[in-house]
Amino acid sequence: MGWDMLSKRLLYAVDEEKQTSLIADHYCNGPKFHWITKNIDFEQWKSATGPGPSVLWLSTPVPYDHGTTDMCAHIVNSAKQGASKTVLHFFRSSEPAAKCRLVTTLTHTLLLQLVRNMSKEKADSIAVSFLKVLAGRFFERCDTWDFRVDNSPDDIMNKIMNLPESEIIIEALAQAITEAGIHELFIIVDDVPGNVAFWLAKHMTDVRPEPKVLITSREPPSDGVNIRGMVCIEYNKERLGLYISASFSALYRS
Repeated sequence: MGWDMLSKRLLYAVDEEKQTSLIADHYCNGPKFHWITKNIDFEQWKSATGPGPSVLWLSTPVPYDHGTTDMCAHIVNSAKQGASKTVLHFFRSSEPAAKCRLVTTLTHTLLLQLVRNMSKEKADSIAVSFLKVLAGRFFERCDTWDFRVDNSPDDIMNKIMNLPESEIIIEALAQAITEAGIHELFIIVDDVPGNVAFWLAKHMTDVRPEPKVLITSREPPSDGVNIRGMVCIEYNKERLGLYISASFSALYRS
């Protein structure tokens, strides 16, 4: 059981290289992005080492993204310029097919990016780590009639890989990323529902070495959600703060 067996079942993966576009630094420093770039949580996430926040959740109301997709593309391209950095990225907004099986598409896409340029031995160990979580959770939940004595390994693998969309798939992805053991890893995921953003934040904070994770969603975290290592910037709240600050500054100058 290894990467060859797993990779041919990653049917929902999409080519994310064509989804990212270069965006000049000065645009990301413009007023459109101030609700992000002028926020202290963003600064701490961007420069965090050691105990600082590792996951940043950007939340914007529908129907506009208020610069989050451009910011994600900018960070992806900036991170790629560092020779020692690895970047995993997924842009849901530009991939209509992802709306059907979003969690599966996201996971398959990031897995393929993860093993790129790795040895077969390392890819096999990543596949085993991923499948161990899926198989363990699957056999905990499945009914005995799901299997027959004549089920082949391929039959069992297909059933495991066709689990319903759930947090289990993200948990398995996090275990695969830990197995990869990558230092200076960035994970950028744009425009996912609140429940998927929560699953990502919850499990990516358990990955070691700890990656830098940026997640954007049209929904903020639910009230009372407190994940170690995560900070959230909400457009409405932060925008209001910026306007109040600007008004006081203008008043003081006058």
